[in-house]
Amino acid sequence: MPQPALSLETIDHLLAQVAQTETLEITCAEAYRCMDQYADSVSGRGDREPSMLFLQQHLALCPDCREEHLTLVRALAALEA
Repeated sequence: MPQPALSLETIDHLLAQVAQTETLEITCAEAYRCMDQYADSVSGRGDREPSMLFLQQHLALCPDCREEHLTLVRALAALEA
């Protein structure tokens, strides 16, 4: 059975993600474990550690984790308001 062809948009998206792949990356589970600390550092309430670079890279590539992070940042901002 022939496989459905990928659209040019899908191919471009996949190639962009491959190009952004780093030698060392974290998983979604690892991202969730340090997301609160990262949200604090982004909001100016915590120190930004060099290890947070891996989380930034993960958020750039993972829409689910990026949405979770944005929700957390919004919740922190609402608490401060």
